[in-house]
Amino acid sequence: MELIEGDDLVLISLVPIVTGSGHNMRIYSLARALRQIDPNLELEVYLGSLQTIFTPMFEEIGVRVIDMSPKQAVDHSKHSHLSDFLNWKTMLEDYLSPTFYNSQRILRLTRLFLESRPDVVVADYDFSALAAADIARIPSVLITERYNFTITGITDDELTNAGFEVHTDELKDVRIVLNQLFEKLASSTAYVLTDKPFVEQIDRDTLAEELMESGKMKFVGPMIRPIDKEFNNYAVRESFGIKESEFLVVATMGGTSMFRENMLAMQEAYIQTFESLKRQIPNARMILIARENVEVPDGIICLTYVPNWIPLLRAANVLLAHPGWITVTEVSALGVPTVFLLSSAKEYHELEAYRRLELLGYRIQMGRDVNGLTEHILQLHDPSEKDKLLIAYRKVAPDANGALRAAELIVQAAETGITGRPEIVSTP
Repeated sequence: MELIEGDDLVLISLVPIVTGSGHNMRIYSLARALRQIDPNLELEVYLGSLQTIFTPMFEEIGVRVIDMSPKQAVDHSKHSHLSDFLNWKTMLEDYLSPTFYNSQRILRLTRLFLESRPDVVVADYDFSALAAADIARIPSVLITERYNFTITGITDDELTNAGFEVHTDELKDVRIVLNQLFEKLASSTAYVLTDKPFVEQIDRDTLAEELMESGKMKFVGPMIRPIDKEFNNYAVRESFGIKESEFLVVATMGGTSMFRENMLAMQEAYIQTFESLKRQIPNARMILIARENVEVPDGIICLTYVPNWIPLLRAANVLLAHPGWITVTEVSALGVPTVFLLSSAKEYHELEAYRRLELLGYRIQMGRDVNGLTEHILQLHDPSEKDKLLIAYRKVAPDANGALRAAELIVQAAETGITGRPEIVSTP
């Protein structure tokens, strides 16, 4: 399918939220799928984090990169994001406003959209981009693994039990305005596309159910990079210094934590788990993806980031990961035996995903219990356990083609934009 209006090529603007590498990677996967659908599409991406890693990746596939933080490469894994005390200021002014819904970013993106005049804006959980597209009268598509802002689905009691001090009245106001914001911006889009399946026990009588029933929100499946049919396990392992006969555990915390100390503690738990595992599986090895250099014992290889880790996942016997949803979808599509862990309930932004995985039948663990984690790995050493997990995985990944399905819907939204491009606003 090729979309060309007269002599003008279709332009699609891609905007991932700046928190976490998964949003960048999902937008990258969508860009590749859009290229596959129509090589003539013009694509631009607005990067605000991990620019040094992702800029060459996007440029290699012909996507123009606009660096939203040109003076520094932003990495949100390097610091904590939340306070122990939750009120209006700490949740909105200190956390959500700088990242998810920022007035300066809205106005800057509005001006950039009016200059480039895209036919559609595709925002991966970036609500500033949705607002800017709405102001510029440009069609938009929301890509999201969350059915609302996370705080709206977590109760005060759950937050208190996790160790937060909660200002009840102010947090009630936070939930009211964020729910209204999500509803308004989601309704302004052409589509809301998600890689997270509906689960009755969690999603009944919610905005997500309403959006799905109306046809605006669509579950498309994993929005991930293509999986090569050819796979050489020996060559992949050799490239990382791992023998084919060794039992390989890959462990990662992902890109963003609410509290940096939780990430560091989880990394230490991984190391202790490996030492425990070695006593039972002598040929065990671990690759620890830590986002920074960590001193590790013999048998562990520490890496700071793997831009394309799908071959590594396929070569792993077991993966240990936090329940970041892009990782969930990759694991599900690839069929990798995985234990999903939350280092602490204070990592509240992944509590909903953690519950959903439990209901779907995935292997999960709360906390840094080394003995419990070792036991999970030993159980997954049994091939029959993998077959049980594959049944659950198919609920998230009926196949691996979600990016293509999403790309087709994005192109449909772009067709709407062709006849409704905004006029360039003249500068005084």
